[in-house]
Amino acid sequence: MKKWLRPAIGVILALLLLAGIGAGYQILVERREAKRFPAPGQLVDIGGRRLHVTCSGAGAPGVLIEASGLGSALQSAAVQRALAITQRVCSYDRAGMGWSDSSPYAATAKAMEQDLEQLLARLHLPAPLIFIASSAGGLSVELYAREHPERVAGLVWVDALSGDVLDRVPEVHRLQRSACLARDAAWMGAIRLINPLHLQTADEAVAARAAALTYRRGTLDAVCSMTQAFDASAEQIRRAPNMQSSIPVIVLIHGEPRDIDPTASTATLAGLEPKWRAAQEQFSRRFSRSKLLVVEHSGHLIVSERPDAVVNAVREVQGLPAAALHQY
Repeated sequence: MKKWLRPAIGVILALLLLAGIGAGYQILVERREAKRFPAPGQLVDIGGRRLHVTCSGAGAPGVLIEASGLGSALQSAAVQRALAITQRVCSYDRAGMGWSDSSPYAATAKAMEQDLEQLLARLHLPAPLIFIASSAGGLSVELYAREHPERVAGLVWVDALSGDVLDRVPEVHRLQRSACLARDAAWMGAIRLINPLHLQTADEAVAARAAALTYRRGTLDAVCSMTQAFDASAEQIRRAPNMQSSIPVIVLIHGEPRDIDPTASTATLAGLEPKWRAAQEQFSRRFSRSKLLVVEHSGHLIVSERPDAVVNAVREVQGLPAAALHQY
């Protein structure tokens, strides 16, 4: 055996051993976290798989909240509490996210929209509905609104992805690399050591739950699949019927350029910014009853950072006056 071959084999075996230990550690941690953080809502069967949903309030029009790419039904808790005083509101976890079961299908816009349709058929929300779409949640909501405009009372577009964004902002497609690397790190048990999203807060329990939901293998599998399917999703949206221009729409965009891609450099974000705004403006122009608002003091995750802006956008879509969130 050549002199260099034996040490090389030793290194490979050591790396495989470490990967195996890491994978075992990840499995044990996920099992422990599943017991520590049980599902706060209900698990709804959509045909052999279950989606986790939390609903509250009563009254029409109903509101459906679609979470961001790494978000869960808990992300919009403040918005849901405020709106549920006067109407029925539901938030849910897409397949593989939060407490929902994983899907055997690629996470294309069409696959996510079909899950949404199956879920809504079982929730019996008072229709037509107002949809709040945050970040990547815009893909399934846009396709649903194109295919079922009669079921849509209004859209609140919270810095959301759309066919326009996928077509006009090529930097968004680089999310695939970081999302799939994070997935690989999770399967090797390294994601919590790396902690790429810096999930620390003053409240240790909140930070622990955020890490449990975000750094799961199922979560990162789903996000990797969704980013890998961006091209397919863009094509599905292009082939769908045109948007009904009479739908009332409020488009909210971030005032501070952060959190769209946590791994991007300052220079990359600076180059992305004008394209992002142009794509959001293009989406807004598809409707005759639309308004675009910049949400100051907020990054990409407006639903978490400025829930008051989202609540007031929903009220405006309904023709109601704005109200301060603290009143709720």
